[in-house]
Amino acid sequence: MHSLRKANTHVDVTYRDGGPTDSLIARNFTLDSNEERVLLSMDLSVNERTRSKDSNIYLDVKKLIERASEVESFQLSIEKWLDPLKSALQKYRDASREVEIRFKDSSSHRYRYKIDVDEYNLTLFILF
Repeated sequence: MHSLRKANTHVDVTYRDGGPTDSLIARNFTLDSNEERVLLSMDLSVNERTRSKDSNIYLDVKKLIERASEVESFQLSIEKWLDPLKSALQKYRDASREVEIRFKDSSSHRYRYKIDVDEYNLTLFILF
């Protein structure tokens, strides 16, 4: 397992019902890659640790925990620290592509995804 980034980064989450996009904070990104899978993992527990239980990030992470099976995509801004993910996806073209989200007290979730990259963003579209 390879650490990609420990600092906070914004992650946008969309749901299949087409509702508004939620913006959360993720940190402690790791990458585990081999011939079988390329796994990007991120920790979302920082959103649960806020003092204000009425804040948007707290309410949005609780929504994600409750609706984890309804996620359509995760989107990140393209930054240099994502280069190892790009390299792993090129090296292991036939590997399963997976993303894992981790929380403070709730179970983590893993999803298979297809990736879309534009000039500014990396979007992981969840496969159903």
